[in-house]
Amino acid sequence: MVERIEKINDTYLLVSLGQIFQYQRQLAYGAMSRENFIYQASIDNPGILNTEWISLRSLANIENGKNVPSLSTLRNLAIAYGIDLADLVKKIELYIP
Repeated sequence: MVERIEKINDTYLLVSLGQIFQYQRQLAYGAMSRENFIYQASIDNPGILNTEWISLRSLANIENGKNVPSLSTLRNLAIAYGIDLADLVKKIELYIP
């Protein structure tokens, strides 16, 4: 029973974390699709992000609360969102299981 509660709590935290990433993307680029966001972020940050900086599936999994991004992906997301990495970490630190 305790394991199930912990799993539910972890799932809730991951979904909440994903919603933060979705919100940050929408703040940065409006209602743009994930695919267009990936492309536009690479255009807006030449020499830093290439068109393959994150896969569509990885971004979807992060935003849907299925994965926690690695530190390098987190850095790239902060660049794409146009915010400081430390600020992004502050927004998500309470939701990392």
